[in-house]
Order: sequence, then C-alpha cells, then structure tokens
Amino acid sequence: MTSNTEFSNSGNSSNSGNSSNSSNSSNLSSTENINKYSAERLYNTWLVDSIVFLSFSFLFLDAIKAKSINISHITARLISIFLLLINIIFTITAIFNYYINTRDLINQNKFSNLDTITRNVYLTIGVIYIFIQLFLFYILVKNTFSKN
Repeated sequence: MTSNTEFSNSGNSSNSGNSSNSSNSSNLSSTENINKYSAERLYNTWLVDSIVFLSFSFLFLDAIKAKSINISHITARLISIFLLLINIIFTITAIFNYYINTRDLINQNKFSNLDTITRNVYLTIGVIYIFIQLFLFYILVKNTFSKN
C-alpha cells in the first residue's frame, strides 16, 4: 500500500536525509495505526453483518407466521435454525480472528493500555452476543422439535 506521503516524498529530491527519515517514521506510524484500527473495523463489520443475519433469520420466521410466505412451519423453522447456526459460526469466527489479530499487535507493543482495555470490552461484548445467539438458537430448536 502506497501512502500519499510516500508518493509526494519520492518526487522531492531536495529533501534532506533527516526529513526523509522523519517522513519514513511518520509512514511507519501511519501503517501501525492502519493495522491497529483495521482489525477493529473488520471486527465491527463482522458483528454488524452478524446482526443482519440474526434479524433476517427472525424476520423470515415472522413472515411465515404472518402467512406472507406460503411454506410449512417446520421447513421455515429449519431454515431459521440453519441461518442462526451460520450466524453463530460467523460471529465466533469474527471474535476469534479479532482476538488473534489484536493479540499479535499487543505482543508487538503496538497497543496502549487504553487500546487493550477497549479490545477487552469489544471481546466481552462479542462473547455476550454469542451467548444471546446460543440462547435464541436453543429456544428456536426447542420450539421447533417440541411436541406442542
């Protein structure tokens, strides 16, 4: 990835060695920030996608109950169960990848104490979200296969 700073500095031959070194350290700092925040942006995107999956699963089930879609209740619930299962796997993968990416940054001392606290809060929220999904999954499976 080429930043604008690198491009503009390559065209200036009158830069002294010191200003070139400071721009290189500036570029390195930019790269570190990009790595640090890209993990958070990716994690956030995955969680938002997961919430969309969850909403779609229950909207689909609700559309069946409202008779908007003509399909058997068992088939609709099975589809919702599979959508929710995909969502749970998706969310676990997102949390695992975020944990690995940020652990590597922490090991390289690229995270401040505040960044580490924020990371732990994000991980905690993600784990709570997974437990909520698992609870909803349990309720959906229980209601689908109960004798009522």
